[in-house]
Amino acid sequence: MPKQTPIPALVRVKPGVLDRIGHYAERQQFLRVRLFFSEDLNSELTSRLIQSLRSRSIQIVQLTPVSSIAFENVAEIFRRAEGRG
Repeated sequence: MPKQTPIPALVRVKPGVLDRIGHYAERQQFLRVRLFFSEDLNSELTSRLIQSLRSRSIQIVQLTPVSSIAFENVAEIFRRAEGRG
């Protein structure tokens, strides 16, 4: 398992960014993405994010709700994701 992962690769903080994240991802030439989000995140926000990415033909290869950001949990999530597209 890699010792380092450069995350996040894309950060934007400003009004309206959620609906434009597909534009920003496309600008960075992201063609396929994995989304990790808090399991209690409002489903409307998740839907808007997904729609924005799809509007730019960005493939979502994994959607993973996360219940804990404890190191062990995050390491397991990345271990399972390794090599999956």
